[in-house]
Amino acid sequence: MKKIILILFIVHCTLEIGHSQSSWFCQNPIPCSGNLLNNFALDANTMYAIGGGGTIVKTSNGGVNWIYQSSNAVVDLFGVYFINSNTGWVVGDYGVLRKTTNAGSNWFAQTPPQGYVLRDVMFVNANTGFIAAASGKILKTTNAGNNWVELSTPTSLVYFSVYFVNENTGWASGQTGTLIKTTNGGVNWVAQSSGHDKHIWSVYMLDASNGFAAGESGYILKTTNGGTNWTKPALNWTAQYLKNISFINSSTGFITAGEGIYMKTTNAGGNWSQLFAPVTNGLYGIRFPSSTGYIVGGEGTVLKSTNSGLSWAKISGGYTEELHSYYAADSLNVWVGEDNGRVLKTTNGGIDWFEQVILTNDYAIYAVTGIGNQTIFAIGGYGKGFKSTNGGNSWTEISLGTTQNLMFIKFFDANNGIVFTNYGLCKRTTNGGTIWNTQSIAPTGYFISGYFINNSTGWITYNNGTVLKTTDSGNNWTSISLSGISNLNDIFFVNENTGFIASNLGKIHRTTNSGVNWTQISVGTTDHLYTVGFKNENVGWTGGYNGMMFRTVNGGLNWTQEVINTGQHPNVISFINPNTGWIFGGGGMILKTTDGGNVFVSKISTEIPSEYSLSQNYPNPFNPTTIIKFQTKDSKFATLKVYDILGKEVATLVNENLKPGIYEVTFDGSNISSGIYFYQLKTENFLETKRMMLLK
Repeated sequence: MKKIILILFIVHCTLEIGHSQSSWFCQNPIPCSGNLLNNFALDANTMYAIGGGGTIVKTSNGGVNWIYQSSNAVVDLFGVYFINSNTGWVVGDYGVLRKTTNAGSNWFAQTPPQGYVLRDVMFVNANTGFIAAASGKILKTTNAGNNWVELSTPTSLVYFSVYFVNENTGWASGQTGTLIKTTNGGVNWVAQSSGHDKHIWSVYMLDASNGFAAGESGYILKTTNGGTNWTKPALNWTAQYLKNISFINSSTGFITAGEGIYMKTTNAGGNWSQLFAPVTNGLYGIRFPSSTGYIVGGEGTVLKSTNSGLSWAKISGGYTEELHSYYAADSLNVWVGEDNGRVLKTTNGGIDWFEQVILTNDYAIYAVTGIGNQTIFAIGGYGKGFKSTNGGNSWTEISLGTTQNLMFIKFFDANNGIVFTNYGLCKRTTNGGTIWNTQSIAPTGYFISGYFINNSTGWITYNNGTVLKTTDSGNNWTSISLSGISNLNDIFFVNENTGFIASNLGKIHRTTNSGVNWTQISVGTTDHLYTVGFKNENVGWTGGYNGMMFRTVNGGLNWTQEVINTGQHPNVISFINPNTGWIFGGGGMILKTTDGGNVFVSKISTEIPSEYSLSQNYPNPFNPTTIIKFQTKDSKFATLKVYDILGKEVATLVNENLKPGIYEVTFDGSNISSGIYFYQLKTENFLETKRMMLLK
């Protein structure tokens, strides 16, 4: 089954940074996320996972489908807790606290005191909850999170975990072996002795007497008297960072660790076994609501057990290597360079991706280009270059006469091409890549980025702020210095006059005279920007650290933050036409738009429905968002449009070829007035219209 989530994006441009939901759909990996740092499983089928860059993903059918939920935050999320199927909280860096009352369809902000790092959250009932925070703070609410108060504790250290067995009795664990306990709802806390000075990442209690704590250096502690005494069992390992604890019953429990390792006990912690999951990524969150349990970890890893942890299966999928560069022969055939020395390819516009192995290469592929859809070049680390004449099915190594990293490649025709190394060495071929000669360029520098607007005019950047320009296919270069500016990361031109450079500390540099003069613009962050790309002279995107993304609709003068929540940074933003664009980045992230960046879509799974259907939106009436669910049984071109009561089109949510699958659409009516609206699903063989109501 395949499911797609779409979110209507309505542009608004102000002088201040606003926030909008992302307008790109995820093609790889599944689920599309960075590191997943924690999870909460309500039952065998329903699980939430949270992580880097504000990521929240949910499955309600045991991992077959994944729904991407917007936290409207781009910081790491560390803790998640639900008190029932609808109501839950997530907490994270910089004091981020979000709550949902509709199973995650919407997350809204709650405000804790100050801006502490929030590491864990737990509720004992619908009103009373606690948060483990930095600076020695435990936060408490007694009104479902509407207000929070700081509780005094014996330390000023960071608390990583909090666990309560009732409204009065609870524990928290933290830095340098810290364990504290309260028996009066947090009014007073008493320090307990852990017997060591290592960080304790997790505390977990079976009841008021029996519990466990785990952390650095393989320390596992056990108490049978409410923490008056904590004992450490004899272990044969000391190097593991133990993260989270979950017990199925009073005897059988698990602790996650690093590099695909987890611990298991079947005798209430008397002994622990070190076991290996079918992955090598770090494992972080673990939850067993029943005999079915879930583990989440690095690079979007999700593991599932249906037999009380006797065995685990990886239910996340796709490719998770860093992606550096791409070449699109057309809208269907695309190649992408991977950090593992391989090339990803699609022949159907990214619906499916597969790896092409370069047998003689172990170095990262930093740049890919081609001539048509058969002749492909891939270059990368340690001077490695490769050529394919059959679309990447097989590769021949080409010698460029250097061991420097090859960073940029451009072919002007079937014979003439140019390559730049990381140290600014320029190599040129006139015979299709068989022979490469060194071309002298002055000044030299550490190469960062290059872009050609056509086969004659192009620019390259050095890390010291130098920009070089050519108007004769790279035979001659002119130096343009950006005085006092360094750390330039990516360059892009929309025409021969207007160009942009993404740089560190949230700066965009803009020129309207082909690079003679540049204006510095702040997009509204101090994080580094790694890439910039435009679909026309007005509309473009930039992004960087921690998955931060910004959009402009007025040629880069103002930028609005978009929240993607994949937890991965973008390395490339590029459009092949006004509607079709891709973002490639860390963790194998591939995002695509087919309508110029107006709709967010996310590929989920591949189960095939037996019929077409369009479901009633929910909730209905709604304010301001509602979910529309539909399914298709054939590979057909489909449209899903919203109309007002007069028949005027309000929004196009889907306008593309879809494979058989189940899809979900989140329609945002924030910028339209209250009233009755109609949504219509149309394919070659199916047409259905339903009514919905927006009440503000």
